Amino acid sequence: MNALNKTWLQLTILALSTILFYGHTLDVPFYLDDYSSIVENPPTRNFDIQAMWQYAPLRTVGTLSFAIDYSFHQLQPAGYHITNIVIHLLAGLAVFILCRGILKTPALQRQQLGQYISWLPFVTALIFLIHPLQTQAVTYIVQRLSSLAALFYLASLASYVWARLSSNRSQKAGLLVACGIFGIMAFFTKQNTITLPLAILAMEAILFQTKIGKLLTSILITAGILSGFWLVCSQLLGYDPFSLAALDRLTKETEEISRGDYFLSQIPLLWQYIGLFFWPKGLHLDYWSPLYQSVTPLIMVAMAAHGVVIAFAVAFFRRLPIIAFAVIFYYITHLVESGFIPIKDLFFEHRAYLPDFALCLLVAWILTVIVPKYLSAKNSIVIAVMLFLALGVTTWQRNNVWRTPMGFWADCVKNDPNNYRALGELGKHLLIEQRYQEAYTVLDHSLKLQDELKLSFKANKGVAVNMVTALQHTKGIDPALEYLDTILDKEDDPQNMAKLLINKGKMLMSQNKLDEAATCFVKALELDKTDRLNYITMSNLGVINAMKGNFDEAERLFTEALRLEPGYQQARENLNILYMQKENSNKGKN
Repeated sequence: MNALNKTWLQLTILALSTILFYGHTLDVPFYLDDYSSIVENPPTRNFDIQAMWQYAPLRTVGTLSFAIDYSFHQLQPAGYHITNIVIHLLAGLAVFILCRGILKTPALQRQQLGQYISWLPFVTALIFLIHPLQTQAVTYIVQRLSSLAALFYLASLASYVWARLSSNRSQKAGLLVACGIFGIMAFFTKQNTITLPLAILAMEAILFQTKIGKLLTSILITAGILSGFWLVCSQLLGYDPFSLAALDRLTKETEEISRGDYFLSQIPLLWQYIGLFFWPKGLHLDYWSPLYQSVTPLIMVAMAAHGVVIAFAVAFFRRLPIIAFAVIFYYITHLVESGFIPIKDLFFEHRAYLPDFALCLLVAWILTVIVPKYLSAKNSIVIAVMLFLALGVTTWQRNNVWRTPMGFWADCVKNDPNNYRALGELGKHLLIEQRYQEAYTVLDHSLKLQDELKLSFKANKGVAVNMVTALQHTKGIDPALEYLDTILDKEDDPQNMAKLLINKGKMLMSQNKLDEAATCFVKALELDKTDRLNYITMSNLGVINAMKGNFDEAERLFTEALRLEPGYQQARENLNILYMQKENSNKGKN
């Protein structure tokens, strides 16, 4: 046991555990928002920092990390996963350092917590690193935004607590500067980290038990910091900082959900996050959650339970400071994504990544303080090891599900059979595997569910587009073209219209309607101003020209397609075929 108290050995165990339970995720492919944020995102691919700022100004640090990965790994997911795993490990290290500082705060130093309390930093960090509820923020590449923001947030807190504990003025100043830098990096990775000053305030009140006068000063400083952030952000984004309308626009992701309805809906969902932490069964990507528009008995019970927990933390913050801090921290870090700021998706596991630190701290306190009071050291260790193994195995299994899209979406549908989005994704991957009849059945079910929910066309356009392909292979090209035209009539986004026209052009080519197909491709070129799809369109126009015998124009189009996307293998193969055709044509003339 004494040997395990060595810091280097604990850090080694943390690193090896992370590698063991996440090492097999390197072959996990891109999913969903990975495409819009990485694969199809010009600022990321071109390493254009100014364009990154224009794309998502308050997430520039996260976007920059994707651009750095792209410059090294292009579209090979393994490199992105290595970065995500390293970020996760560093976040665990930040937890370890933060908890070591917490143990030295005045509130903890006054208490007799037993001989095993020194294990609390290691146990907290280990649970944080191997808990299955953390997997979505690590294995889903784009959710690096959550883990990276949490890393900076926790590092900022760790810097602050050690600055407060330091008696060396230069060291204190350096740590406070680090706290500020990490805080700014956190905010420009993901905006839920705006709560950092509140977490520091909670630390002052509970762990340092600052006197009321100084605490009031800290509250004023916190208010000033938050106001300063608002002034800076509003100026950077071109908003009037003194406009309530501007504040309203900046603090909502969707206009379709009111603040009140969103808040009411989040009250029971917070208990779902807590439930998944303590019993992580049935984890999946996309949860369906009801939108509450009035207070129901369920919401009243859930709200009362939150009130009891918070009241307990406030009442016993002197006697049980770690529990009080964990409770307050949990609610603070859920304020943005589970409060009054409407987000179109009500529930995602990755939103619990940072708040889960509080629950990890709580469980570690139980294992290192409570359990040893009632059980022998040997039995306490057995319980802890069994818990770690259970969490690690569940995490490994959950990560394994991510490795194949078919298995992943089938698992999601298994957990939520009437989730129209999961059904849509499953249908798409059935198409990829050329299981067209199954795909048609699944996509049809998804579309019917969306009709029942009276969702707008924007909610189901992806499924509708895939239904075109399913129709093409099950009913024929003419029904597919007819259905595609109904989609084009509803679509108003130029980029999406370009994609649809490309699909229509390909089907017309298969019917040898070359002129009609060319018209679709030319229109797609006019609509796509981002160059995201132009290389595909150019290649298809090249094929049409080659079929018509216009070899020089075909060569120009294939070459242009490869200039836009050097890795586009189809254009390269078409160009090689064209050279062979031209050579044969010249031989025939000779």
